[in-house]
Amino acid sequence: MKKEKFKAIREQHGLSHANLAILLRVSSGRQVQRYESGERVATPQLTMLMRLLKRDGPVALMSLHSD
Repeated sequence: MKKEKFKAIREQHGLSHANLAILLRVSSGRQVQRYESGERVATPQLTMLMRLLKRDGPVALMSLHSD
């Protein structure tokens, strides 16, 4: 996933870096910033979660954590 798209999806849902990190289960908001800056490349799994977020919103990712 391109860095611009990663950031656009986060902003579309009004999420902070820290909030998105929690939803994606990555280490920190700084990690999200690294994906947005292109410093790190999103894994296929992370890309899938971002597409789910774009399509269905944060609730879709929160439901993954309910188990």
